[in-house]
Amino acid sequence: MVDRCGDVRLAAESQPARGEDRGEQARSESGAGGGRRAVIDGVRVERLEGHEDERGRLVPLFREDDPAVPRFGQVHLTTVHRGAIKGWRRHRERTDCLAAVRGTVRVGLYDARPGSPTEGEVNEFFIGERSPLRLTIPPGVWFGLKGVGEGEALVVVLTDRAHDALDPDEERLDPHVNEIPFDWERRDR
Repeated sequence: MVDRCGDVRLAAESQPARGEDRGEQARSESGAGGGRRAVIDGVRVERLEGHEDERGRLVPLFREDDPAVPRFGQVHLTTVHRGAIKGWRRHRERTDCLAAVRGTVRVGLYDARPGSPTEGEVNEFFIGERSPLRLTIPPGVWFGLKGVGEGEALVVVLTDRAHDALDPDEERLDPHVNEIPFDWERRDR
């Protein structure tokens, strides 16, 4: 499970969401006391395991033999400045698989897919150097990123389709004025 501080409890320590092992569970944005909810259907959350020695670190991000990684379409780097919000966006057909390799990013997800078992569900994750997670976001799920660490965050994104500038597979919403029940503002406790 992921809490607002980015701590992770692996799925082996908790019950799988909706009878299916999706790797992690997510922090709900709504509900009294900030209760826990299931990970949005089709979203995968995996902890990235690395190796470190006196020379540095090696953290595999994407492997072709990993069933959670979509087929290769494109890899790109996106940056997020501290306090900046990139989102909301969703893709009609494209799957995004992302990992923050520098800094910390708050990721908001919203399932607006009609008929989805998690329709209306909101998830929140903190990913980055201190919380090395890889998120796979299926088509139709809204997502946004906010830089919450010091400086610029770097996020590597693997997609199963290359971007087509003439026919972009993307819808966007203003990060603050929309129907998504997610608040990007920081709440001190």
